[in-house]
Amino acid sequence: MPGRAPFRADHGGGSRVSLRRAATYASGWPATALVALLACAPVLRAVSRALSDGWQPVADRAIIATRAYDVLSTHMPLVGQYSFASELTGHPTYSLGPMLYWLLAPAAHLGSPASLILTMAALNSASIVLAVALARRRGGVWLMLATAAVIALLCRSLTAADFYDIWNPAAGLFPLLALAFVSWSVACGEIRLAPLGALLVSYCAQCHDAFATLSFGLLVVAAAGLVLSRRPRFAGSARAGAGARPLPWLAAAGVVLVICWTPTVLDQVAGGGNLGHLLDAASTSRPRLGWVTGLHAVAHTVGWRPWWLTTVASPWSRKFEVHGGIGAGAAVSTALLVAWLAFACAAGLWRRRLDVAAGTACALALCVGTAALTASTPTGRILGGTLAYTLWTASIAGAFVWLIAAWSAAVLAAVALRAARHGAPLLRAWRLALKAAVLGAAGVALAFAGLAREQRDEHRFEFAAIERLNVGLAAIPRGSVVNLAARLDGIVTPLRPELTYALRRHGVRALGTGAYLRLGHFYELGGRRVDYVLWLYDRAPPPLPGGRVIATAPLLAGGRQRTLGLLLAPAPHRAGRARSRRD
Repeated sequence: MPGRAPFRADHGGGSRVSLRRAATYASGWPATALVALLACAPVLRAVSRALSDGWQPVADRAIIATRAYDVLSTHMPLVGQYSFASELTGHPTYSLGPMLYWLLAPAAHLGSPASLILTMAALNSASIVLAVALARRRGGVWLMLATAAVIALLCRSLTAADFYDIWNPAAGLFPLLALAFVSWSVACGEIRLAPLGALLVSYCAQCHDAFATLSFGLLVVAAAGLVLSRRPRFAGSARAGAGARPLPWLAAAGVVLVICWTPTVLDQVAGGGNLGHLLDAASTSRPRLGWVTGLHAVAHTVGWRPWWLTTVASPWSRKFEVHGGIGAGAAVSTALLVAWLAFACAAGLWRRRLDVAAGTACALALCVGTAALTASTPTGRILGGTLAYTLWTASIAGAFVWLIAAWSAAVLAAVALRAARHGAPLLRAWRLALKAAVLGAAGVALAFAGLAREQRDEHRFEFAAIERLNVGLAAIPRGSVVNLAARLDGIVTPLRPELTYALRRHGVRALGTGAYLRLGHFYELGGRRVDYVLWLYDRAPPPLPGGRVIATAPLLAGGRQRTLGLLLAPAPHRAGRARSRRD
């Protein structure tokens, strides 16, 4: 009877098939989730430590938090963070777009300032999970384990703040890692990931110019691989998703790009022309560091011993290391690794292994991007010094390059053994040895990374003082406009932007001279009338008529105990009216 066929199919051999499918599922996504959680451990540990330290946005972080608060206002930012490229253009110049502000806008309005780092930690964790999941899709369980181990190891080359930092040079690090895997997958024919790739490449490029250089190379590889995956020659090697109708997914990716880049275009057409300024900065005749320094950066990125395998000593050390000489071992290993990637890419195309060709092409794109980023950096104390944080991307690039080089070698070796006349026994032995090596290396790497000592947030000594100062802001009536002033120095300067953000959340508008450069004209004093003068001072309050101290906070900095304070005084015109009424 027709209705009994399913029952008979589930009996005997059918039940074995069902059990096999259940076992495959049980060892599938749950195992992937567990491995991804282990890889996310450094992020979770770092953000929990920051929360216990009472994290507060300081310096550029506070500027980013304030601009994120402005996203849902009438003066929504159309550009990204202020860039030192302004020195090249003679105009205020900014990163490409405001997507970092979009990401942080809900957290900037809701909850405590800690919501900002929780948002960033969630993004970084999601990026790691995505990278691990796509690694399993590209190379199975063993590539997934190797990817998790590599991520755990590269975390040792970053400071703890990089795992949750909202500062734009750090905010794109783990999304860049996810973009590398997404670009690899799209190049293998995973057309359904095209909208996600468009979102990630837009976010990374708008975070900071350093990410834009690397993201462009990955975008080119993804587009070229996607075209190849539609050709009959590579149809058999393309993964699931290659057979999907391309137009709807490409249209969705186009919609994502339009949404993400509309503010940039609007600013260019009707605003400050920031995109044109960035192009001017790229074409300026200012002396650059050059390709020799760029090749040194590649050697530090992928040669022995690479930055991503080096425990971080200082977050700013790479701007010095890249100018030093490189040893023979680093030079030879870099040449061999890059040569292998080029050979493996060609062999993958010849063997119709699009996954190998696309993965090695992504790795080569990251190498070229790192060299171009370094070579195009202008000379000078400030602009040349930006390598201190733009080369944080080398940890991501180097880890991905090493991972792809090892994986492509294993895959091509297996292909060669399979094609050999008597290669079957050797292939089985090779696979067994490879699995044992990956399991052992992954276990050691995850355990070692979990025990590694982390470098704490460099601003944590200021958090308690900031919290105490913020309590005093309640003395300022909501809806007021204040002139936020300070005698700026190495201690006070990082705290002033945080007060702007805290006042903004309190419903008070803080103005300052020159604030338009980093915060926009909404915050520029420029002759506007204010209700109060709020003075942030160190040691002694300034003699302002009618002023009163609304908050003080001790701060231990540089081995010296300081006392910071906030002095609130009526604006001069209000104080004059008050004296007239008394007279």
